[in-house]
Amino acid sequence: MLSTAGTAAEQLALALPSPVRALAERLGGDEAALPAYLYDLGGLAAQAAAIRAALPPQVELCYAVKANPDPALLRVVARHADSLEVASAGEFRHAAAAVPGASLAFGGPGKTPAELAEAVRAGAFRFHVESPHELRLLGEAALAAGRPTSCSGSTSRTPPSPARRRPPPRAWSWAVSRPRSAWTRSCSTSAPTGWRTVAARPA
Repeated sequence: MLSTAGTAAEQLALALPSPVRALAERLGGDEAALPAYLYDLGGLAAQAAAIRAALPPQVELCYAVKANPDPALLRVVARHADSLEVASAGEFRHAAAAVPGASLAFGGPGKTPAELAEAVRAGAFRFHVESPHELRLLGEAALAAGRPTSCSGSTSRTPPSPARRRPPPRAWSWAVSRPRSAWTRSCSTSAPTGWRTVAARPA
């Protein structure tokens, strides 16, 4: 427990890990090195491992690169997350260069056909699709690249009047397999909650 004695800066210094405190003190004496961000990568690794251990095995843990794209930080997080989530082609390239071989999930609205095609060719782990239109674009990109692709997304319907009960959200996922022929869809509801799984495959 921290003592209430001393200044706020002194109390904060007591709470910092010794390597972080030592680096902060060293940077404090060099104005040319300031301002600066200090990352406790050991502490980050421990927190990420704790989060991963607390989640059920079937839950995927994704880290949003836009939260902090620092390469050293991404390399630490990637050891514990199932994938790094990016929201643009620029973030995709950055994460791929920072953590070669990492599983990258492409999310976010407004993906262009060029961005989808680039990510498909680069072997994106998964796409978070925002609309049926985007799904069609992704299917075209997968067919053109001749690569299998997977994606997921969710939609919700707004009832026409407050008197009607709002239906539960619908969740769907597609697995785009052999890149030829026309697409068909088969739907199955696995639970009475309204969640739905959709598989797309060549006819």
